[in-house]
Amino acid sequence: MKELFASPNTYIQGPGELFNSAEYIEKYGTKVLLLSDPTVLKIVGNDFIDYLKNNDFDVTLAQFKGEASNSEINRVTAIGESNEDQIIIGLGGGKTADSAKAIADNLDIAVMIAPTIASTDAPCSRLSVIYTEDGAFDHYRFYKKNPEIVLLDTKVIAGGPVHLLISGIADALATNVEATDVRAANADNMLNAKQTIVEANTLLSGLGFESGGLAAAHAIHNGFTALTGDIHHLTHGEKVAYGTLVELILDNSDHARFEKFLKFDLKLGLPTTLADLHLGAASDEDLMKVATQACDKNDTMDCMPIDITPEDVFAAIKAVDEYSKDFQNK
Repeated sequence: MKELFASPNTYIQGPGELFNSAEYIEKYGTKVLLLSDPTVLKIVGNDFIDYLKNNDFDVTLAQFKGEASNSEINRVTAIGESNEDQIIIGLGGGKTADSAKAIADNLDIAVMIAPTIASTDAPCSRLSVIYTEDGAFDHYRFYKKNPEIVLLDTKVIAGGPVHLLISGIADALATNVEATDVRAANADNMLNAKQTIVEANTLLSGLGFESGGLAAAHAIHNGFTALTGDIHHLTHGEKVAYGTLVELILDNSDHARFEKFLKFDLKLGLPTTLADLHLGAASDEDLMKVATQACDKNDTMDCMPIDITPEDVFAAIKAVDEYSKDFQNK
């Protein structure tokens, strides 16, 4: 039975490391395609461009338009192809990272992921979540390798909004629940192999989710993309937090285990009711759309140790809402 663990080639973390990165980048070439959005450029990206140019890199800037969609990936791929870039750097959040990985794969060049927030586990993995142009989950895209470089400048990250750090904690917490269910099901991880469970539970969430596997929590997050409205003002991790509670219900977890996660989420101010998700007025029809999308054959609900139907997910979404409200009213 093959067990497989995946990780980026080089992981760098520390205050100010973004501006000490030339020695790592130059190993892959001097023609750099930088993918970043306007907000990140103002905060740190423009200074980073100056740093690269002062270190003799030829930099092409592609401003990220905000969605990890095929059209955006293809647009930036054409820019990199035209300039014959040798490495792409994704500077920003999770969707910037996922897009940069896809563009690197299209161009067959190296990729460096430089997160500016610690809100998701996307930077380290050899896959991307691809969305439609409207922001709905479309599919997972898998690659033959993990990023060559993952660099976290903790000075930049420490300056980010607190709720994004909390979002990242929620995203990481889902790894434990999902990896446990993947193991119980004897299912494959995201590498089509078995878990190396000790390493998965010891390293960062980005490595853990890929080597441990995803199950219900992230599928339910993707299910929420079937709806429009204020729910999409929440972060990835905030929605995954609710999905984790739903997965615990689907697991038939005992009260002690469920309440351990519920209390932790409440302490951090994460969503534990439909109202917290801005879905307090959502109809049963809307929630069934979420449940149906969460059980899409291209997603990871089938990695649960038991068969899960949309009806099961619908009932669990409602159960979490009622349980949390009752718990908070005690």
